[in-house]
Amino acid sequence: MSATVEAHRVAVGSAAFIETQGAVLGHALAAIERLQEAGRTVIAVAVDGAPIGLVAIADNLKPDAREAVSRLKLAGLQPIMLTGDNFRA
Repeated sequence: MSATVEAHRVAVGSAAFIETQGAVLGHALAAIERLQEAGRTVIAVAVDGAPIGLVAIADNLKPDAREAVSRLKLAGLQPIMLTGDNFRA
């Protein structure tokens, strides 16, 4: 997502999106890779083309997930997961 906020161009999204908005992530790429390796989804923030921060999001497996999937299978359904996250997440 990108917007103009008080005369500043703000972009928020994936590293690839931020780069399409003219930001050079440079040193932030190593941090993004580390966070993704840890299974996080990373959102980058840039203002006027300069990266200013990263947000790392994690979603822990729910305690009852295994049972829920088993019940779906017993009901004759084939559960699948669709996600836009990186593979490690």
